[in-house]
Amino acid sequence: MQLKDEIDFKEILKNPVRLFGLSYFYFLTVGGFLGVYYIWNMNDVSRNEITPVILKDSVQFAQDVPMQRGALIAPVNVAEVGKPTKELIAKGANLFKANCASCHGDNGMGDGLSAAAMAVKPRNFHLAEGWKNGRKISDIYRTLENGILQSGMPAFNYTPAEDRFAMIHYLRTFEQNFPVDSLSELLDLEKQYTLSKGTQLPAQIP
Repeated sequence: MQLKDEIDFKEILKNPVRLFGLSYFYFLTVGGFLGVYYIWNMNDVSRNEITPVILKDSVQFAQDVPMQRGALIAPVNVAEVGKPTKELIAKGANLFKANCASCHGDNGMGDGLSAAAMAVKPRNFHLAEGWKNGRKISDIYRTLENGILQSGMPAFNYTPAEDRFAMIHYLRTFEQNFPVDSLSELLDLEKQYTLSKGTQLPAQIP
């Protein structure tokens, strides 16, 4: 039987509704292409990953905000943890290797494995020049609290306060002429971040 006998085109033109059945293949094709596109670009479409972008007037990359659980920063006595002890320095050595050595190097010279790929080189703790926020304990604590966006230094505000003081005391062993904080400066730090009361940090969603 010939095709023209199977499909009566004149009848279809008189009754276009009969063409609706053919639209199934059109929607199936379009839906298939959209599905493939979505799967191929799932990270961007669903905002699970944001491509790094260069900040204006900066050579650093802005990465997606990392996911972090809500946390309680335990209270500390600033007058006590503000003074270096053998226990704090030993604790800080382990924390430094786990959190800082990849950029700053095992010996704090700014020559960690990640340093080669960074446009702004990490701080060399053996040098007294060029510290953006200062070299006192209170200054370095503020750096760990807020980070330094321009140089790629991340914030460590989810790290327990005592651990941050321990890392500070350890990195200050790399050089002998670090300035000393007065008690009033440490108390100002306590007042600024309410360290004696602790801090409840909210969860962070990318």
